[in-house]
Amino acid sequence: MSMRPCPHMKTLLSALSDGSLTGLARWYAENHARRCPGCGSALSGLQTIRERIHTLGVSTGEPLHLSKERWSKIEVAWEQVERKET
Repeated sequence: MSMRPCPHMKTLLSALSDGSLTGLARWYAENHARRCPGCGSALSGLQTIRERIHTLGVSTGEPLHLSKERWSKIEVAWEQVERKET
């Protein structure tokens, strides 16, 4: 069964995973993710994807203009994360 984040947390979790969330919003997102299985799982998945993209040599702060080969690697990594969640 795939764990889904709370709808109101999607943007916060994305910002938390890339390190751009600060202040009270960061505190709230971190505490919520610790207590909510769906949001904790989503945060873990986002962090894993960011790490894998980084290992491919792609900056997540720039638009992605990737070759078919690189997109294929990202899709494989995403599928691996999805399988671990189920």
